[in-house]
Amino acid sequence: MRAALTQLLFARHPDLFALRNSPEGECPLADWGFEHDDGWFGVTAALAEVIAAGAPRARVWQWKSKFTSLRVSLEDGNDFCTGAINAADAVASRISERSGRPGRQYIRRGRFTQVLTPEEAEGFPPANDAHNWLEGTWIEQRLRDLHPDRLNSAVILWPEACLFIADSWLSVLPPGVQVKKMEFGGDIELEFSGFMPQADLSGALALLLALTRRVDPKSGCMVEVDDAGRQQE
Repeated sequence: MRAALTQLLFARHPDLFALRNSPEGECPLADWGFEHDDGWFGVTAALAEVIAAGAPRARVWQWKSKFTSLRVSLEDGNDFCTGAINAADAVASRISERSGRPGRQYIRRGRFTQVLTPEEAEGFPPANDAHNWLEGTWIEQRLRDLHPDRLNSAVILWPEACLFIADSWLSVLPPGVQVKKMEFGGDIELEFSGFMPQADLSGALALLLALTRRVDPKSGCMVEVDDAGRQQE
């Protein structure tokens, strides 16, 4: 990620990124910063905000992209952080690492994969995504068909262009969770039975709400920002 955006997040969350000042060779964050392209800035900014607020003692050791997965390693993390990271990873796997636009996984240079839009893929073959939302029409019924147990009687108030985010988030929820209401940028009402890891769920929920403030509901694109973090038209 470009240096200006890296320094923006360091300044925004100095305690979370305190290890950025580690001696050379002791901490990947200090040596390499955020090891992904600018397109994932929105996901990274949302996740950093959630972890900093929900786990004040957590410190980032590494933050990178690997095989289309967002990998975040922490010192003094907790279950809340794990839930947020898993949710962010699921969403990032559907967002172009270059542009922040909705995308899918493509195979580049042998086994190397990256999340791109079809236009950015430049003829590279697509990977075998389990849920490739770019093919077909993404309507509410498709989301219900993919998650029948979770959305049995749910009220869904979610823009169609962003349903892939809801799908990604639902895929990481623990068993036994049912959604009663999903309102984009608003209320998320859940009910569950049996053992429920509350901290994991709280982290995943906080991440979802943070993401809805950073995505364009008409296109599903993560909002582009300038070097000062200002949203661009």
